[in-house]
Amino acid sequence: MEKKEVIIVIKRIFFFKPAFEVKAIDTTAAGDTYSGYFLADLAGGKNISDALKDASLAASICVTRKGAAPSIPYKKEIENLIWVYNRSKNANFVFIPKTEYKNAY
Repeated sequence: MEKKEVIIVIKRIFFFKPAFEVKAIDTTAAGDTYSGYFLADLAGGKNISDALKDASLAASICVTRKGAAPSIPYKKEIENLIWVYNRSKNANFVFIPKTEYKNAY
């Protein structure tokens, strides 16, 4: 397992977010997933800190699945896990395959 973090500097303000620790299976779409979630959140009006958290979680889920497009998590997955994370900083995340998640609702 490899754990990293992201640091962004905008107008001399540092934004730091640690990565979620997961066991990576396939990193094919991790960067695209991270960038996509980060930029979509900013475009949607979220603040930088929340956008970084969402992007980090999305990329963390992505690397636990095989493939490129099939590994990208649904927005609802991120929203649900952020809801849990915000209520328990020590929450243990269990990432489930996208197909199972899709059928869970």
